[in-house]
Amino acid sequence: MAVLHQDIGVCRCRSGLGWTRACGHDDWVPTMTEARLICEGRVEDQLEAPATAEFTDGTASGTPSGYTITGSVDAENSFGALVRSEWTCSIRYDESSEEWRGGASLAGS
Repeated sequence: MAVLHQDIGVCRCRSGLGWTRACGHDDWVPTMTEARLICEGRVEDQLEAPATAEFTDGTASGTPSGYTITGSVDAENSFGALVRSEWTCSIRYDESSEEWRGGASLAGS
């Protein structure tokens, strides 16, 4: 399914693990912005209340072959209290499967 993703402003095909190669464009390369969005989604998957998540800018490094992104996220815990957690994500785009590989970890998880 082709959709327009407002945050990155380009057409992407959606797979089960995230955004993949631009629909019909063989010259697409993964960007740090896309990697950050995928990482934030993987962090949200680990939160008690993902809808309450607010991310800081954090830091990002890497190349289209792989990125490491770190940051903080404020989100409610199971008691409804706002808690700040540090997170790290290492991710790369696998061209053969057209999927993002890697994962995120929350400090203390």
